[in-house]
Amino acid sequence: MENLWQKYGGSIQFVAVNTVETEADLHTWLAGLPGGITFPVLHNTDWSIANLYFSGSGFLYFPYIVIIDAKGTIQQVFDDGTLFTEEEMEGHVLDVLSTRDPVDLELVVDVSDTMNDPPPSMPGGDSKLVLLEQAANIVLDILVDHGQANDRVGLVKFSDDVTEYADGGDKLLLLSTHEPGLRGQIDTLTTGTCTAMGAGLQTAFDTLSAEATPNRFAILCTDGMQNIEPKVAKVGGHYEIIDSGGWLCGGHSSVPAHPGVDIATYGTRIHTIGIGVTAAWEPVLQEIADQTGGFYRATSDPATDLALIYAVDLCNCLALGSPAVVRHATGTFQPEQCQVLEHFLLNRSARKLTVALFWQTSQRCSLTFWLRAPDGTLLPLHRSMKTLADRCLATLFLPPVVGGRRIDHVGQWTIVVRGETADHGPAPYQVLVVAEDRETKYTIDYPRKLYRVGDIIPVTVRMPEQVKRITDVTVETIRPRVPFAEMLSRSPIPRRELEEAAYAISRTRRGSQALLAAKLRRIETDPQFRELVLPKRTKTSLGAGTLQCEQRERDLTIPIRATRTGILSYRLELLGESEEGGPVARTDYLSVFIKPGPPHQEHSKVEVIERARGGPGPAIKVTPADEKGHLLGPGLSSEIEITGEAREGVEVHDLLDGTYEISFARARGTVGELSVLLGGEPVWTGQLE
Repeated sequence: MENLWQKYGGSIQFVAVNTVETEADLHTWLAGLPGGITFPVLHNTDWSIANLYFSGSGFLYFPYIVIIDAKGTIQQVFDDGTLFTEEEMEGHVLDVLSTRDPVDLELVVDVSDTMNDPPPSMPGGDSKLVLLEQAANIVLDILVDHGQANDRVGLVKFSDDVTEYADGGDKLLLLSTHEPGLRGQIDTLTTGTCTAMGAGLQTAFDTLSAEATPNRFAILCTDGMQNIEPKVAKVGGHYEIIDSGGWLCGGHSSVPAHPGVDIATYGTRIHTIGIGVTAAWEPVLQEIADQTGGFYRATSDPATDLALIYAVDLCNCLALGSPAVVRHATGTFQPEQCQVLEHFLLNRSARKLTVALFWQTSQRCSLTFWLRAPDGTLLPLHRSMKTLADRCLATLFLPPVVGGRRIDHVGQWTIVVRGETADHGPAPYQVLVVAEDRETKYTIDYPRKLYRVGDIIPVTVRMPEQVKRITDVTVETIRPRVPFAEMLSRSPIPRRELEEAAYAISRTRRGSQALLAAKLRRIETDPQFRELVLPKRTKTSLGAGTLQCEQRERDLTIPIRATRTGILSYRLELLGESEEGGPVARTDYLSVFIKPGPPHQEHSKVEVIERARGGPGPAIKVTPADEKGHLLGPGLSSEIEITGEAREGVEVHDLLDGTYEISFARARGTVGELSVLLGGEPVWTGQLE
């Protein structure tokens, strides 16, 4: 402590309190210390005061350490008698010296019935719900070691209605006192049937906006269409949470609608996560994030991507990039190999490091890891290692000290993965590395809008002054194997069967959206479509000459062309070089939803039917497509408009394969000249007899 006092005395005050010896004994002991003590040491044997600080076990442990920031907030308390090394205590001191404004974060999670399904990439593996629980727990793991005492976390769950975890009336909870309760809620998530997303988001808005904290965030994760009122709906050019009508699964939630309130006015940044097959709700998730200043990230392979997405979102919430994800890697542990090696890079200004190794609970693994510093030194992790059923992780301060020697942490580190697997078979795993680096913050952004096929998406990366140049960029593009509409058209399921499936999962057969949700679930769980549902992953890099970038010193713009409809996700690995601090590595993940172009009459197909299905009048089968031939739909029946001669009884039926059947009630005579519009653009013009 004396060494740290000499080093940081201008920024922090040390005070020691002795409660045992007499004052004379205390002075004798202090005088005998080599070099002496220059910070204040007080003497207090008033045990009525000491009793205030007894631990929950009923014992007062020594040393009892309290660290208080400049605003008077108790940031850290160590009351279990832990004996820190000088380097560990320095790390805790630096944590408090670099405090930021507190953050309030709501985890808003979908617990509808479809979350019980395993993702197509892991049939027979963990369900989406279990993967969500693991990702949320990793968020808490990182927050415990990289957050601050006054950061608060809340949990909102939505299915048929909304529940929000509260303890003693508090809904935003300090991890220092409420971590076990939050983990208990996450580890015991149970599902309902439907998806009250609007109600869940409104609940988060109401809780967060009632507080004065300037930094308010929510991470919204869902795998389904919202189908309970109120819903997040577009009104003019913005979004509100209103009773919008349309597909309903059960009654109204307990949350009232808020018409007239733009969601951007709540002052809460929303990061949205979409899980599953590309569908009609994904543009809503992107626009919610865009309009509130958040990021949209999506995956149809949550077993690979979900924990990374949550970690990237969390780092974005905490001080705009510090901590930051340094490395994310996937691998497979083969028992006959004895060990598997993974690597990551650290720069000099990194001062705290968390390494997490995790796997699916269904694999019944028992894995662990060792760490080797760049000079080959094996670090003892027994003091910091946490081992759980589906993960293990360790946090350490940098530079590490081994045997009284400071180890240079700049350069390439090695993670040595070891362990056992069930039945001695291979076990897929993931490694996530997060580093605290307040000096080397980067930003990544792109224009906030919905994109169409053919657009250029300019993804811009900005590195700080400490980074002399960006030396390499690797982009993993994650795209659907076939367009969404084409996938649906390849699955001819009888309508009666779809209606029964829709009723089984949502208690309604009404509306094309209910049928579309049922068909999507069938496709996701159908082994015949597994290969189509799995995303296609391709890598390009600056170093290999396969990635074109516009580089301006520390700024880099990656022009990504949208060539196919649906969700396009990009996993970016950035590598820079600093003047004196060594290599700077960062990993990020972003998604955009690519819409087809406007309808093009020459590429749209039209078939005239003399009699509509079950009706006396004629009908048209319209398959709208853009100029590239991409199907527009399904799920767009509400955007179809008929103009022309006056008529009654026009009905639009979504056939769920990109085709819409438009029927007319008139049995005799001429329907007359009419036009079919989609989104205000003409698809077909003609006459019907």
